[in-house]
Amino acid sequence: MAAVQEHGFSEGRRRATRLLIAVLSLAVLASGIGVAYVRSEHKGRPSAGATVLAEGKNGTRNQLASQAPVATVTVAKLGRLYLPDALVTLPAKTTGAELARLQGLDGVQGQNSVRIGKSQLAGRAVTVLAVDPGTFRGYTPQPTAGSDALWQVPARGEAIASYELNKKGALPLGGDVPLGGVGAIRIGALAEFSLPDIDVVVGMARAAEVGATTPALLVSAPTSDAATLRNEYSKALGASVTVVMLRPAFVPGNTTSGTQISADSPGDLRTLYMRAATTCPGLPWGVLAGIGQVETDHGRNKAVSSAGAMGPMQFLPSTWAVYGVDGDGDGKANILDQADAVYSAARYLCASGGGHPDTLYASIFAYNHSDFYVKTVLALAAQYQ
Repeated sequence: MAAVQEHGFSEGRRRATRLLIAVLSLAVLASGIGVAYVRSEHKGRPSAGATVLAEGKNGTRNQLASQAPVATVTVAKLGRLYLPDALVTLPAKTTGAELARLQGLDGVQGQNSVRIGKSQLAGRAVTVLAVDPGTFRGYTPQPTAGSDALWQVPARGEAIASYELNKKGALPLGGDVPLGGVGAIRIGALAEFSLPDIDVVVGMARAAEVGATTPALLVSAPTSDAATLRNEYSKALGASVTVVMLRPAFVPGNTTSGTQISADSPGDLRTLYMRAATTCPGLPWGVLAGIGQVETDHGRNKAVSSAGAMGPMQFLPSTWAVYGVDGDGDGKANILDQADAVYSAARYLCASGGGHPDTLYASIFAYNHSDFYVKTVLALAAQYQ
């Protein structure tokens, strides 16, 4: 995918230089104790018998069980990355032909067919997702999506447990455990999915025996809300569907006097950056604030750049067409709107690994291909709390 290099190196570097040598004025955003965000040297501690995957900088969130050599399983190569905005639960008897009719709905950039269900993993209540590894990988964060070895795990009949589930109690990586109706299934990897409440991923061939029997779709539709998606999918299928939004929207709060403040009100920018960061678990909100300051001084300078970049976070229209999101829930993804622009920046950073300490630097570098730019953003991010 094209990187967001909208304002160009020379202009961005001049602006960054001024910011670095100037006295930082944080009158708009309240700042607390500074937290420095640098290239992560955190190595963590991999599980016993694990091979830390090479994707990212010393990333330990994705771990592959050590094992004797086995025949390589063919898994489709990674194509475009999507950020899932909603989980659409379909009628139980949805057919393949009906699924085919759902292609090309307005506002839907991509959708991936999965099966979901509740199950038991070694006595723990879990939510299981059965997937086609080659297509589902594009709906996970870049460090997870990019590993061919990881996606061979479900392709050969083993299970991937989520990083979050393992945090709740160490799992026997490389060991066999009961899952649903399977007496023993090997936990071949641990991974970060960034999907709320998804604990275990298996291949579609094991859906029924592990209890993942309900058909569903992961949908990437950045400009759509729950009501719109529910109406579109229900109409196309001729039956009701359930929609759970995975992407929260920014809702302006109230001042102490009770007066509502708008999404682009300077006094509410701190909240906007913080809430947008929650759409990418692990992304420090100060990074968004730092980018907002470098690009347009938090929306004060909204001129179109020489490269054609627009709006508070300086997106090219072509990049906006892929990552632009309706951040404030007004039904439109407006490149000039403060909330929409900040939420869209979080979305772009997340697709590039911004939710992971090991790939945070690389995600900002993807926003602008300049180490100087990244260091400037991180220096500014350290001023925010």
